[in-house]
Amino acid sequence: MMYRGGSSLGSGNSMMMEAIDVTKRFGKDTVLASVSFRLDKGQSMAVLGPSGSGKTTLLSLLGLLLTPSSGEILFQGQRIQGLSDRELSNLRNHQLGYVFPSSQLIGSLTVWDNILLPARLAGKTREKQKRSRELIEQLGLATRMDHLPHQLSFGQKRRAALARALVMEPQLILADEPTNDLDDNMAKEVSRVLQGAKARGISLIIATHDYPLAESMERRFRIDRGRLSDVTVTDRELGERKGG
Repeated sequence: MMYRGGSSLGSGNSMMMEAIDVTKRFGKDTVLASVSFRLDKGQSMAVLGPSGSGKTTLLSLLGLLLTPSSGEILFQGQRIQGLSDRELSNLRNHQLGYVFPSSQLIGSLTVWDNILLPARLAGKTREKQKRSRELIEQLGLATRMDHLPHQLSFGQKRRAALARALVMEPQLILADEPTNDLDDNMAKEVSRVLQGAKARGISLIIATHDYPLAESMERRFRIDRGRLSDVTVTDRELGERKGG
């Protein structure tokens, strides 16, 4: 099936993101092969699979950080491949929130300034300060807001990166292992924050090994040898894959 998207973003259809026969190669290696799925507005999905299976590559493609070798990615009916660098940058800053596995905080900025950076780039610093404070409180970072990234634990960096992704209240959050390096209590809090984002109408795509987090998503996909399948997974099966 070939879906022909609309001519402009936000054209009123229910589709948030769609991948159509997306393949990604690095040299002679095929990391993703003919990946297809559709995510509607307000939906959430987990992407499961062992390390090295292509989860991060898939999220990087959906986050407009990589270009497919073949196939199409559509965001709200718009073909991503037809957009200019400036249009892609605007999409990433205003409508997409990305949580990297390595956090990628700016080392010279405090936690507060890192979280507010997307708002500064969009000229919305003042109106997003309240939201930034809410996220800092929810994610247990109130005593770290004036710290630099090198003064944070891995888990604190990950939570700061999540807050940065959420501060602009984008339409879609892509999170790569958002609960990795967190203790059980904080992992549950991160899950609650993500579910709160969904309650506000934000769509979620999460790559994770976290069984409870994957279980909380509406849809679950699995990557196996570069191919994505939509699967119904039982609690026992998910538990067997935890940490895989």
